[in-house]
Amino acid sequence: MKSKFKKKSRGLIALGGIAVVLASSFAFAAPAYALGSFNVKLTASGCTQGDYYGQSTRYGSGSEWYIRATTSYTNPICLPGNVDGARAIGPSSATSWQYNNTSVVVYLDVGLTYPASGAGQHSVNGGYTRNT
Repeated sequence: MKSKFKKKSRGLIALGGIAVVLASSFAFAAPAYALGSFNVKLTASGCTQGDYYGQSTRYGSGSEWYIRATTSYTNPICLPGNVDGARAIGPSSATSWQYNNTSVVVYLDVGLTYPASGAGQHSVNGGYTRNT
């Protein structure tokens, strides 16, 4: 009985070690470096107040670098709903505006070298434009 327990515990320890190695490789596979962000309350005339959030980061995945722009809004700013917009801007190009309800994330592939600059542009319902 003792030998079965030792074998089982060794197997569990080995599996735990593999899980730690895998988790750490995922944690380091995608570094992100903040470019800018904001979080503000918005209230449009006759509409619901909500949290408007935007962020832009430099994002590495494998050997590629990206500019990532994220926009979200917690409540409809005017019924029937809000449409969040975002676009990512890199050192020499930009994405077109992308839209989605409640949140949107846009990636711009900027190549193999760490981007020296970048930004995000954000909007809710085509207004309240902010840059990060």
